Amino acid sequence: MTIYVSHRGAEELAALRLSDAPKPTGGHCPIQLLAAVPSEECGCPEELWDLNGIIYLIHMEEDDASGEIFVFAGDWETETMVQCATIEDLRAEMFQAHAELMRHGEEQEE
Repeated sequence: MTIYVSHRGAEELAALRLSDAPKPTGGHCPIQLLAAVPSEECGCPEELWDLNGIIYLIHMEEDDASGEIFVFAGDWETETMVQCATIEDLRAEMFQAHAELMRHGEEQEE
């Protein structure tokens, strides 16, 4: 596990821990929301995420309760349609897809 502590993380840990909190490490946050914007094409909600160096764009189709998960991983890209009621549900589907992708990659390395 790579250790990462943001400034806010250090503040929160200081309030939660009995001993000293770790100092901020700096560097790249392993999971980061990069943008939450309306789609330029249709105005539906979109979010852009960086999860462990893999870029995810999620697009919520509000009119039919479906969403798309676009994955950009260097020279590999994929797109998945999912049924979901809200952008929060779509975000959960994205994190589940990422977990499966990471698990599958670890299995191939063994």
